[in-house]
Amino acid sequence: MDKDSQEQLSNILGLLYNIDDNQVLIYRKLQSIHDDIEAIKKYLQLSETHEE
Repeated sequence: MDKDSQEQLSNILGLLYNIDDNQVLIYRKLQSIHDDIEAIKKYLQLSETHEE
């Protein structure tokens, strides 16, 4: 493989890995939001049972 082809390949791989990093960050953010929602649901359930 000549030098240009090798450079193109590494650029393409770099882009792919960059996309993966962004997807991981988005996934973690969504997971965090999901956890917050679950915590709020539990809190609301607890406060409802205290009111009765």
